[in-house]
Amino acid sequence: MTSEKDADALLVRVEDAGVAGFANAIGWTSSQVPTTWPMTVLPRTPSVAELVRQCSHGGLVPIHAVQSFRYRRPLRISETLTCETSLTGSTNERCSLKLHMTDTSGEPVCDANSTLLLARTLPPTAVVRDPASAPGSANPPASLESSLLTAEMFRTYQQASGDTNPVHHDHAAAQSLGLERPIAPGMMILGMLTSLLARTLEQPDIARLDAMFIAPVPAETILSLSINTTPTPGRYSLVATDRARRVYVKATAVAA
Repeated sequence: MTSEKDADALLVRVEDAGVAGFANAIGWTSSQVPTTWPMTVLPRTPSVAELVRQCSHGGLVPIHAVQSFRYRRPLRISETLTCETSLTGSTNERCSLKLHMTDTSGEPVCDANSTLLLARTLPPTAVVRDPASAPGSANPPASLESSLLTAEMFRTYQQASGDTNPVHHDHAAAQSLGLERPIAPGMMILGMLTSLLARTLEQPDIARLDAMFIAPVPAETILSLSINTTPTPGRYSLVATDRARRVYVKATAVAA
């Protein structure tokens, strides 16, 4: 992996069929375009194709670490967007990927920023507990649901999103990183969290979304997804934990 910056642009139509398949993969039931759908654009860009090629050549696997979205307005089915991406990468540590989406009049619609770790093996992650999910918590979540994560769910998400990372479906690739089995796509978990938030809100427009992927989520984990209100009106805390209250994904969303 070389330290460089690439930029490219392409026109993308927000197609109903593709959006529906993606929505189904994350449990999104709103008629609006899912908040995390812009990530499906990235695999189509030359810069990401080059990232995948260089990672494969260098024996590296990209792992999501941080993700953010900024919306000026919701995406609309059937509209065409100009999508510009830029990629900056380091030799063996991490890279940053930016996506800027504008409509046909040149008005900005969405910006998505990703930070990816480029790993040969994954170091041990610290165990972070979520006090809000403890029994008898003084601040119970506004919404809570549990889901058993399966390899089939991972494959469905990868097909819908264009994510080809083998660590999500190939046991050998997962074991090469020191994992026992494939891990969930981080963006799938974030998508499931935003889907629960959309079902919680009367008007599921999200203006800002910031997420941290704290630890990899192995297949066959029973994951608890929770939405918590905050002292700031319109601001929500989104957390994915297991039965031991270990935090895997933590995010903050701000309603439009």
